[in-house]
Amino acid sequence: MYLLVRGGNSGGEGANEGIGLMASLGTCPASGTFTQSQPFVFVNEVTTVAAAYGLAGSATDATHISGGSTDVIAAGMATAARLASVSTGFVNSRGTTEPSRRMLHTVANILAACINSGGSGSGACTTLFAKARSGGATGTIPADTATAALNIARNPDANVLDLYDLQPIAAPPFLPALASPPPDFTLASASGAGGISVAALRR
Repeated sequence: MYLLVRGGNSGGEGANEGIGLMASLGTCPASGTFTQSQPFVFVNEVTTVAAAYGLAGSATDATHISGGSTDVIAAGMATAARLASVSTGFVNSRGTTEPSRRMLHTVANILAACINSGGSGSGACTTLFAKARSGGATGTIPADTATAALNIARNPDANVLDLYDLQPIAAPPFLPALASPPPDFTLASASGAGGISVAALRR
C-alpha cells in the first residue's frame, strides 16, 4: 500500500496541480489496518523520493505501480522504508549512508522547487517535467512531481545539470544536500555497497 497526494497549496504561491507526493506504507498488516503500526503518516518530498527509488522497478508512473511480481513490489516498498520514515518524513539515519542522505535530499530539493512554486506552468515545474521524462531525455512528460521522481530514479543519468540547478540555492529545504552536481542521480544502496541498479529500474 502507498499514499499518493495530488494538487493542493504548499503555502507558497497558491494552488499547484503539479504537486504529487508519495509515501510507501508497505504490506497491509494482518489486522487489515495501519492504525497501530502507522497512526500518523508524513507525505513530503523526502518520502516521495524514497518511494520513487524503491518502486521505480515496478511503476510506470505514480498511479500505475503494478508491474512485476508482488515480491518485486514488496522488496521495493521495503527499500523505501529503509531510506525514509513515513512516521517522521525524514531520511532514516540507520538505513542510509551519508552520500545516500545527500542524494535523497538533493532530489527532494529538486521536487520542492516545483512544489513551492506557482503551479505546473511555473518555470521550475516546466523545467522539471521537461527534463524528467519517462525515457529521461525523451518520452512522456510527467504531470506531477511524484512521477517526475520515478522518472529520475529510472533514468539517473539524464539531464543531471538541468535538474540539479533547480534546487533553491539560498535556502534548500532539505540538508545536507550535494554541494556540487553529481555524475548522475544513482542512489547508493542502503547497505552502502554498490547502488540501486539502473538496469533493474528501467522497464
